[in-house]
Amino acid sequence: MHLPILHRHRNRTDEKTWQQAWARALDLMENPFSHSSLLSSYPPITVNENEKEVLVIAEVPGMCSRDINLSIQDGVLSISGEKKEEKMEGEVYREVNYGYFSREIPLGKNLKWDMAKAQCQNGQLTVRIPKKEEQITKVKVKIE
Repeated sequence: MHLPILHRHRNRTDEKTWQQAWARALDLMENPFSHSSLLSSYPPITVNENEKEVLVIAEVPGMCSRDINLSIQDGVLSISGEKKEEKMEGEVYREVNYGYFSREIPLGKNLKWDMAKAQCQNGQLTVRIPKKEEQITKVKVKIE
């Protein structure tokens, strides 16, 4: 069984001129979560598959299990949560982003979703979903 996702190609030809690319970069620096392309790819994930299970690893630095919600519907794993802002006295500069995020990962229905296990440790959310055993039957078709 191969997963239905796993191949993502980004088309970077939509920026026609250097000025447009520079304007977009400046806009991203001012408000990095304003662009749907960034929102749809956070948290960054890795999906691995072997004969027995599918493994999804999401990078969620600074978050723990109480900050993250996992749900499954129609073969889609949804990861959502909110990273709360922590104001520090005397803060001068910050690159850390805060706020709500949501990500949907289509993995298919041929998994044992009710046996999925998740763990959040050291800034990584790990979700293991066992595969259903495929019954392969060979049928000979008579040609008339």
